[in-house]
This record gives sequence, structure tokens and C-alpha cells, in this order.
Amino acid sequence: MNSKLAKNTLLYTLGMFIPKMAQFILLPLYTRYLTPSDYGILSSVQVMNSVLVLLYTLALNRAIFRLYFDFKTEKEKRDYLGTIFIGISISAVVITSIIFSLSDIIGSIYKSIDFYPYMSLSILASAITTFFLVPKTAYFVKEKANIFVLLSIIEFFTRNIFILVFVVFLEKGVLGYLQGQLAGNLLLLILFLFLTWKQVNFRFVKSFFVKSLRFSLPLLPMTLSAWVMNWSDRIFIERNFDTHDVGIYSLGYKIAMIIAIFSDSFYKAYNPHYFKTASNKPKEIALKSLKKTNTLYLLVVILFCSLIVLFAKEGISLLFDFRYYEAYKIVGIVGLAYVFGKAIGIFNLAIYQSKKTIFVMTASIIGAFVNIGLNFLLIHKYGAYGAAWATVITYFAMMFFTYYYARKCFYASFNKPIVYLAFVMMLLLNVGFYIINMNLINSIVLKIIIVLGISIFIWFRYKKELKIILKKV
Repeated sequence: MNSKLAKNTLLYTLGMFIPKMAQFILLPLYTRYLTPSDYGILSSVQVMNSVLVLLYTLALNRAIFRLYFDFKTEKEKRDYLGTIFIGISISAVVITSIIFSLSDIIGSIYKSIDFYPYMSLSILASAITTFFLVPKTAYFVKEKANIFVLLSIIEFFTRNIFILVFVVFLEKGVLGYLQGQLAGNLLLLILFLFLTWKQVNFRFVKSFFVKSLRFSLPLLPMTLSAWVMNWSDRIFIERNFDTHDVGIYSLGYKIAMIIAIFSDSFYKAYNPHYFKTASNKPKEIALKSLKKTNTLYLLVVILFCSLIVLFAKEGISLLFDFRYYEAYKIVGIVGLAYVFGKAIGIFNLAIYQSKKTIFVMTASIIGAFVNIGLNFLLIHKYGAYGAAWATVITYFAMMFFTYYYARKCFYASFNKPIVYLAFVMMLLLNVGFYIINMNLINSIVLKIIIVLGISIFIWFRYKKELKIILKKV
């Protein structure tokens, strides 16, 4: 493996692993102080956070990942980063002001959650985080993984120290969680404004901004579509059932997100490596190298996804309050959607390299409409389980649309026999254990033995191919 890619992957893995695992460790603690209904309120207002960040930024932060490399001098790069920072800052202030002026309308989104204080606190916290994006992204594109990771860890622990104080020690419940989140973000704002000042020229260059908008605006429907697929189901569940169901669903979804700890860290390091390889090497050599990396990435995703799903029931039984036990079923369904989603990410890289973001936009919009339709059809009847299956079907459909478009661009394939075998074997394993009921200890022991057996079989069956992937990527 490329040494810098390997080093950055390790750093990103640690940087994402430590906060995410710490968050996972804190989650059982929080859920002891928050009822499923409280957790449902928290998850519901966080839906607003996720969509507002997209609107605040106009996806301009995503443009940095690709366009930063088009600028050759340090001054141009600093001017470019400053332009994006100014644009995002103005957007955040204007949109937040509009939202608060329309609080009655915004508050009607949910039937049982008030704008004041819940939604208002969440919106303010979200607005502040937009000022963190440019300095963090700057370190990322410069491949300064150590600084990027350190900032991520500082951000996580600062915010959660305040949340712990408000939720655990002051026992203020879901309201305390939101107050702690806002307080932590206000303190972090000082640090990130200083880092911004160190890295950018506070100069707005119209041509840079227009160039970025041309790249990012086609991505905005894509990111909004991703929000529809990943978050809007909470709104459907709350309006058709209640915040208790939202809480159960959200916890299962959160546990499934552990998969992202490993896959996203590799993907983050892979972005600049992919674009550098594709841009600087002859096409045939680049595609051959990237095919090996794609294979390794997909195998990692399948493996960790399967492990999380496989041990979800036992993990929830041991770590969480009994009120959340049913969430393990959600983990199994959503985990499957994550595999399809990470495959989409690989195909998207080919599209980004060719700068044909219109393809990504088209596939995402199709996926959003499919997801909304499925939410209407399935959630009303099946509740949280309907939402989970709507997510799986949507990502499966999107994977094929994205694959179709990727083949028209800078497409690097993957070793299909290895990937397909791993996927089928792990899928059958998880389905089998879902059907069979066993006591806790026997279940854990048997699962460990079977996973080790499958891993050994795949290694000896495809040892040569796997060694090539690991050594020469």
C-alpha cells in the first residue's frame, strides 16, 4: 500500500475511532438518563442539524476537496479558502435569521416537538459548526492527517464534556443535551476562528466563488437527497407514531453507524490519493492501482458491517437499558444499506474525477424520490422497520444508477469474485443467526468460531489475490 495513504488511513482510523467509540461508550450512559421518547426528540431535532449544514454551506466545502488542487501558488490557495469561508459564513447568518423569523412554520414540522426550546437550540448549534468546516477541510486536503485528527478529537471531547455536565450531573435530560452541545460549540468557535485566520486570506475572489458554485451546486441536490434518505424517515415515524419509536429506530441506526468508523477513515484518506493517482499517472496504470484499492475498501466494509450486525443483539443486551432492546433488529437491516452506500462512494469517485457531478446529482435525486415513496408506503404500516427497509431498497437502487454513470467516467472496478463471495457468505451468516435463537454465551462463542472459520477460508482461497492487494496498492 502507498506509505502515505497507509499512514493517513491509520491516523484517520484512530481519529475517527477514538471519538466514535467514545461516543458509543457514552451512549449507554446517555440512554440511562434519556428515555426512548427523549432520545427520539433528540434524534428528531438533529434531523434539522443535518439539513441545515447542507443549506448553510451550499456544498462549497465539498468543492474544496477537488478544486483546491487546481491552484498552484500558496497565495491562490489561501485566497480560495478565504473566499469559501466568507461565502459560507454569510450564508449561515442569513439562513439562520430567516429560520427564526419563520419559527411558527418550522415548528409545525413535528406534531409533538416545540420550536422553542428544542429546535432553536439545535439550529444555533448547527449554525456555529459551519465555521469549523473550512479550517478542518484545509488540513485534510493538505494531507495533514495528524492535525485533522487532533482537531476532530478536541471537537468531540469538548462538546461531550459539556453534554455530560448538563445531562448526567445536572440531570436536565434532552434539553440539557442540547444546551451542552451549544455551549461546547461556542467554546470551540474561538479555536476554529483562530485556525481559520492562520490558514486563509480574508479576501473574496468572485471568480473563485463562481467556479466553486459550478462544481458544488450540482452536489447540493445530491447531499439534500442523501439527507432525505438518511434522516427524513424520523419525521415520518414521529408523525405516524411517536418519539418513542423514533428513539428505538435512531439507536439502532446509531449502532449501525459504527461501520463508518472504519470505512470512512479509509475513504477520507482515499479521496486525495484517488484524485492524485488518477490525475498524475497514465490511465491504464492508475486504473489498475485503484482497482486493488477499491477491492480492499469493499472487503473492509463488508467485514466490519457483518461483525457489527452479527453481534448487535448481544451488544445491546449487555450495554443498553432493556427499553432499547428491540433496536438490534434495526441494526441488521440498516447495516445492509451501509454496504450498498459505501459501494456508491467508490463509484462516485470515478464521477468526481471526471467532474461530471451532474451524474451524481441525477442518481441522488432519483434515490430521494424512491425513498420518499417507500417511506409513505412502508412507515405508515410497518413503522421503524418500514423505514429501515425503505433505506435498504433505496441504496440498492442507487448503487446501480451510480454504477451505470461511473462506467461513463474514470471507472476503476474491483475484484468481483472476492467481494461477491465475502458479501454472500456474511449475508447468509447474519440471516441464519437472526432466525436461530440461542442463549447469550453460546451465541457469542459460536459466532466467533464461525467468523474465524469464514475468514480463514477466504484467506486461503484467495491468499494470492489478497497479498497482491495489500502489498501493491
